[in-house]
Amino acid sequence: SAYDAAGNGSFATADVIATTWPSTSNKFSINNRIKTTSTLNVRQTPSSSGTLLGSQSSDSLGTVTGGSTYADGYWWWQINYDIDSDGWSIESSMDLPPVLNSTIFTPTLEGVAGINARSFTFNIYNIISISDQAQFTASGNTSSQVILPSTVTNLREDRYNIYVKSVGYLKVKIADTRLASGATVPLSALKAGDLNDDGIINSLDWSSMNANWFTNNITSDVNKDGIVNTIDFSWMNKNWLQADAI
Repeated sequence: SAYDAAGNGSFATADVIATTWPSTSNKFSINNRIKTTSTLNVRQTPSSSGTLLGSQSSDSLGTVTGGSTYADGYWWWQINYDIDSDGWSIESSMDLPPVLNSTIFTPTLEGVAGINARSFTFNIYNIISISDQAQFTASGNTSSQVILPSTVTNLREDRYNIYVKSVGYLKVKIADTRLASGATVPLSALKAGDLNDDGIINSLDWSSMNANWFTNNITSDVNKDGIVNTIDFSWMNKNWLQADAI
């Protein structure tokens, strides 16, 4: 500051520089599942200078546990990755996993060669997020495939437990399987003999088969050769007292 002869003071003024930060990123929410779109670093803190904990390759999956935080020109999210290092990564290299479409399942049934026109009920559960799950019924085609119906729109590329049931067969489980659009998912063979669909093969099923012995009853005719006989019973006997997968 300076003063004139009359004692009046003058003061230097400093320029004020305001830094405008972007508004909060809403790309993700806590507990969202994410998929990396390129190789990216994982850091201990949300900063380009944060300690490097490791890296994740493209197509890795994880769960959002913190964020968003803006630093060094990037939005950062804290991710619990399914495999390897967890920490902070930039959002430009992550996205929500894409919605599944045209996923192909290939179930098989004991005793028969193909599954054309056979009906299957699927219950699919995300192993991490309980909000991503679906139930649907679809039929096999001439290529022994079941295609994910286009009406199923709440499943994204991720890891799932899959339960499959067909009439007269025990329910099978395929655990922790990653589903992707257009991918083919082989399934375990469904075990024959649960004629009353109560989830266990026992004397009640045998009673049903015995009552239809030497007939063409479609339920008891496991191998669909047009007659209920010892060949059908052999499948039931093979799986005696076995139960639905849980």
